[in-house]
Amino acid sequence: QLSGNWSQLKRGWNVLVLKITDSAGQVVAGATVTVDYDMVEMPMTPPNKPVGEKGGGLYEKRIFIGMKGKWKFDITVNSNAVEDTLMKIQEVTK
Repeated sequence: QLSGNWSQLKRGWNVLVLKITDSAGQVVAGATVTVDYDMVEMPMTPPNKPVGEKGGGLYEKRIFIGMKGKWKFDITVNSNAVEDTLMKIQEVTK
């Protein structure tokens, strides 16, 4: 399972914080996480910073939101030879 600070994203630089847990609710440590993102209606090619593990199932990525609108996030989590993907669309209004 994956949760994030989606509602806090605003124009400019942000830190996307993802919390990753397994189906039993236990934190997932040591995973390889990638996050690709872009604006839905107007591709912008934002900077691609690495995802860092912060401990306790938390992973962070510095992202740049260039303008208000719908942003698409493609997230891949690899842990113990299991790969999961998630696509999230978030409306940025600030």
